[in-house]
Amino acid sequence: MEDERADQQEAAAQARSARIEALNRRFRMPLTRFFSSRTRSPDDIEDLVQEVFMRLVARGGLEDVRAEENYLFVIASNVWRDSGRRDISRHRGGHATLTDQHHPVDPLSPEVVALAREDLRRVLVAIQELPLRTQAIFALQRYEELSYAEIARRQGISVSAVEKHMMKAIAHLARRAF
Repeated sequence: MEDERADQQEAAAQARSARIEALNRRFRMPLTRFFSSRTRSPDDIEDLVQEVFMRLVARGGLEDVRAEENYLFVIASNVWRDSGRRDISRHRGGHATLTDQHHPVDPLSPEVVALAREDLRRVLVAIQELPLRTQAIFALQRYEELSYAEIARRQGISVSAVEKHMMKAIAHLARRAF
C-alpha cells in the first residue's frame, strides 16, 4: 500500500516536472521578450525568467489553471513588480560601481572568512545531495560557464533536459543551502 502510494506520488512529481519543462520550452522566449522590453539591465532578464519558473515549481504546476499562458504572464508581472520593489527598497539605482578607487577593498577579517567557509560547506553538502547527472550539469554551467546547448551536447541530452536539471539544482540549493 505504501509502495503504491509512493509510486503514485513519484509519477505525479514526474508528470509535474514534465509539464513544467514543456512550459519552459514554450514560454522561455516570450518571457525573455516580456522582461527585455521592461528592464534596463540585460543581466537581470535570465534571473527574472528563472524566478517565474521557480514560483511555478513552488506552486506545484498549472494543472488546475485554465488559461495557463495568461497565468504565467500574471506570475511574470508579479515577478517584475516584486523586482522593482526590491530595487526601490534597496536603492539599487543609487549604488555606485564597486571599484578600488571609490571603494578600497578591506582585507578579509577572520569572521568573514569563517562565515564564508560555512556557507561554502552548506552549498557543497547541498550539491552532493543532488543526483550525479544534475551535479555534473550544474558544475558545467556554473563553474565552467558552458551554455545549455554545449552542456546538452556533452551530456548527450536535450537542452530542455539541461534546463530541467538546472531548475532542480537551483531549487534544491535554495531550499537546503540558504
